[in-house]
Amino acid sequence: MFGFKFGGRHNKRADPTRTPRFLVRSPDLRDLLFRAFKGAHHSEHSEQDDAHYKQLMEWAEAGPGLKYRVPEYNETLLHYAVHGKRIEAVRVLLGLGANVNERDCRDFTPLIFACDTYPINLEILSTLLAHGADPNLEDQWHRTAMWYAKGNEKSSPEAQEAIQLLSQAGFEPVPGRTAACDMCGAPVSNAMAERNVKVTFQGVFAHLDCSVCQRSIEARLEAANAKTGLRVQCPHCACQSFIPAKAWCTACNNNSLASGWQQMVVAGNAPSQQ
Repeated sequence: MFGFKFGGRHNKRADPTRTPRFLVRSPDLRDLLFRAFKGAHHSEHSEQDDAHYKQLMEWAEAGPGLKYRVPEYNETLLHYAVHGKRIEAVRVLLGLGANVNERDCRDFTPLIFACDTYPINLEILSTLLAHGADPNLEDQWHRTAMWYAKGNEKSSPEAQEAIQLLSQAGFEPVPGRTAACDMCGAPVSNAMAERNVKVTFQGVFAHLDCSVCQRSIEARLEAANAKTGLRVQCPHCACQSFIPAKAWCTACNNNSLASGWQQMVVAGNAPSQQ
């Protein structure tokens, strides 16, 4: 399918199903893969990078390359193709059957990778969505591809169109889910995430780490106030922890902590976690 032809004794591989030697021997495997898929866009691009790229794509076409995961990081060739903005590689890997929603060790999908690059490559984004990429999947920090696209909104002119594409593909902010606020699909702002403030649903509690003993503290969300924030005493060391009002969602701030999700919680009608 990929149709690569190798010339010269150095580039010949007797069996394309075997793992390329450079993957086995390289002490800096991830950098090697980044360079191979970045191609001429890499600042230290070389002919060897091109040779590695061709070998990787032949290996994928032969079958085993599609199942390859970088040790410890669990990244696939599709992750690197998206990160390197190699649209031809993305199309070939998807055509060969690569899992478009595969997650790495941080739960990044290729779609999240696509939205976490600058500038966003709309052709790659559209290709992933056309092959079934799920815009509602979250990484380990509960952030979706939409979160990363909106993070690029001020610096990347493509971000606005990326946001529209994700919305058209079925992105839906879920009220009550622990995630970065999406005007307002969830209760956690960036400042809350930085302070490791988390929200539970069944008990209607906020959880945060004590600033002294680092043990978990639990406080009712109704104790939080849009003006005064949230103050709670650690039951383990008696130290008081304080989350200022500005740490909570500002995009949705009204008289209460926020206009939608938190009001439902305070009223005792917290939505079920999905």
